[in-house]
Amino acid sequence: MLIFIVSFFIYHFFIIAYFGKIVNNLHNSRRRRIIQDGNAVIYIIYSKGNSIVLDNTYLTIIEFGSNIITKVIARKMEENVDKVKILEKYRNEDDRLLISKLFDKITLAEKQNKIQVTDFLSPVELRIIKDVLNMIDYKNYKIYGAVDEADRNAVIIYPDKLEKLFLDNKFDYNSVFSCIRISNCTENYEHKMYLGACIKLGVKREKIGDIVVFENGADIIISKDIEKFLATNLSELNRFKNSQIESIKLNQITKKEQRFKEMKVIVSSLRLDNVVAEIVNTSRSKALELLKQERVFINYKNEYKPTKLVNEKDLITVRGKGKFIIDEIEGSTRSGKVIILVKKYC
Repeated sequence: MLIFIVSFFIYHFFIIAYFGKIVNNLHNSRRRRIIQDGNAVIYIIYSKGNSIVLDNTYLTIIEFGSNIITKVIARKMEENVDKVKILEKYRNEDDRLLISKLFDKITLAEKQNKIQVTDFLSPVELRIIKDVLNMIDYKNYKIYGAVDEADRNAVIIYPDKLEKLFLDNKFDYNSVFSCIRISNCTENYEHKMYLGACIKLGVKREKIGDIVVFENGADIIISKDIEKFLATNLSELNRFKNSQIESIKLNQITKKEQRFKEMKVIVSSLRLDNVVAEIVNTSRSKALELLKQERVFINYKNEYKPTKLVNEKDLITVRGKGKFIIDEIEGSTRSGKVIILVKKYC
């Protein structure tokens, strides 16, 4: 019994000495790993008063030994469980990958005290990201697309120490984004021609934001890391051989003017499968396939029920087919079919 008591006090003496040494030396080291348990790696970041901060988790030092480790690991495991629960809400693997990347960005921003920037996101992807950020009650982020009503936006994740920089609108977005202007083209190319040119050069779609088309040219919003590559290589393409290509500041981007193509469609009912079939000019059976493939969205929210009723002013996106506004439900024909005025984004 005496041996047990002596061993007990010796064990706790070394534990206290160990943690005391870590806390005393926190200012002399950037980060120190103290334990690894499965996927839970616990880091001491810095001390604050009577607490130590471990991966942004505050833990008051009340007692040392196994209890302190157990509490930290339990909290970390709880965070991991929350992430798993969020991922389980999404069936699409691409969506899950998108969310996992977001969690990685948040972790890096907190650990490294540096901003992290996502790729440019489609409106559907952005809605998912915003929903997840709301679920975890995360506030340190900024959505940016460089132009008003941007179709494609990036999300900037920032640590607490840079919060004031963003709240005061003093962050220089030119440090992470850029714009390539192509002007004096021989023809008035459409949006898809400029996008296709970038893709042809091997640039990934997610590195490209909005493309603002104007007469005989376009401004292409991009990630900063591909600026030099595009500025150098676009002139190698035949269609831009005689064009002027230059990098410009974000405040020089041409004002975006959204263009639409109007069309009238007649449907037997306002069921989603009927409307999709008409606006993308396909059969109803193929429209059902698009729904099953989770390629149809109403107001940027995935919708797979064919019986879902469409409302006036709904925004319908069909991946690979385009984006449409149900601008007006004009009335019915004598046979009872519904007349819809639709605007397709150009």
